[in-house]
Amino acid sequence: MHANEPLDLRSVAGALCLLASAGGATLAWAHMRAIEQMGIICGAPPEVHCGWSASALILGLSGVALVAGAPRLAWRRVPLPATAKPRISGEHV
Repeated sequence: MHANEPLDLRSVAGALCLLASAGGATLAWAHMRAIEQMGIICGAPPEVHCGWSASALILGLSGVALVAGAPRLAWRRVPLPATAKPRISGEHV
């Protein structure tokens, strides 16, 4: 990023989502290993996946979407054409 380039909040948010996803995936892996020692398989039919698995997946997908879409979705000011006739005060429609 150059000195005269504005900070792109989508890229920053995407990077934070990817970091949080990595942390969530680490915690999901540690939870899976802890449950496995008790003889339970994480996500097997009687058990459900922990919240760390779902949050890691959602945050990862959100981060990828934010980082990949950031350059294409930059805010641009596009002037809208005036299509309506301006009203004069007291004029009935």
